Amino acid sequence: MKELSVFVDESGDFGNNSSYYIVSILLHDQSKTIEKEITKLDAELKLHGFDNIVIHTQPLIRRKESFEGMCPNQRRYIFSRLFFFFKSIDIKYKTFFYLKNDFEDSLKLEAKISRDISIFIKKQSRVFSIF
Repeated sequence: MKELSVFVDESGDFGNNSSYYIVSILLHDQSKTIEKEITKLDAELKLHGFDNIVIHTQPLIRRKESFEGMCPNQRRYIFSRLFFFFKSIDIKYKTFFYLKNDFEDSLKLEAKISRDISIFIKKQSRVFSIF
């Protein structure tokens, strides 16, 4: 039986800390290995002194947590390796962007997000039915 991995991540909040709310859905057919690409990414990072690094893009971009003491070129290198890694692997993704000012309140934003994700899933039903 084929296996589909589905990852969902969000950025932003329903409060006043950000102007946008972003939801991304990533789909990976587990029969399509990405081990070679992971090994390459790890080797490239290790070559530049980043051994066993865990990459979270928000702290990377904002110079927080383990990226706090890094210079811009170091963080830019990590970000570019991550970018090219994702360009090289066989995954599908969909990102939904919402400008929070377009919604009267968080309930309307939540309803729009739910509708959009539901429509996306229905449109992908053929893909999901394979698994």
